[in-house]
Amino acid sequence: MPHHLRRNAAGHVREAINVIINSDGLDARSAYKLLIGSVTPRAIGWVSTLSPSGSANLAPISFFTVVSRKPPMVSLTIQPRSDGRTLKDTFVNIRDTGEFVITWSRFPTPTICTAAALSSTATATSSTRWVWAKRPAK
Repeated sequence: MPHHLRRNAAGHVREAINVIINSDGLDARSAYKLLIGSVTPRAIGWVSTLSPSGSANLAPISFFTVVSRKPPMVSLTIQPRSDGRTLKDTFVNIRDTGEFVITWSRFPTPTICTAAALSSTATATSSTRWVWAKRPAK
């Protein structure tokens, strides 16, 4: 088989295409969109934290991965708010307390995806995020 053709898992022959993207001209938003569109499907989960004063925070996140099994470690990527400067509560709480919990589903259901989308809005309060995350499947 010629080098530019590949057989996929179903046995179908497809043409392999190499894409090289020059990221020098991409702004932060475009680079983010490129990255999140490149890795699919992405697990969707929530990161729960407590502030030093005890206020609970819940944030949906898809920018995380397993880094190591021994020692067990995960990596989170937490972007600043849309203004590009203000740190998100999740980041501040982790920085200040050193603690967080990730809850994710290996196979996100439509209900989980909807709850994550609702709880990701900038106007969602921490208390409404917890309600959406705990909402039972219909």
